[in-house]
Amino acid sequence: MVAPTPNPPALSVSPLQITEFMVALLHRFDFEAAQATLAQCSGVIATDFFLSSLTSDSELMESARRLLFETYCRIHQKIGLE
Repeated sequence: MVAPTPNPPALSVSPLQITEFMVALLHRFDFEAAQATLAQCSGVIATDFFLSSLTSDSELMESARRLLFETYCRIHQKIGLE
C-alpha cells in the first residue's frame, strides 16, 4: 500500500512581497512599509526557484537596500526646508 504524500507546506510570505516592496518604495514613497516588506523578502528569495538560481540572497538584498537608501536621499535632497 502506498502512503499518501502530505501537502507541501504553505509559504509564510507571498512571492508578491518583492513587487510590494517596489510599489511601496517607488510609487507611494512609503519608506517604512518598504523597509518592513524588504525584511520579509529574504524568505521569498530563498524559496523562489528563479531568484535563488540567479543571484545570492545577500547580493539581491544589498541592491534593494541601496535602492531604498538612494531613493530616500534623492527625495530628501530636493525638499526645501525654507
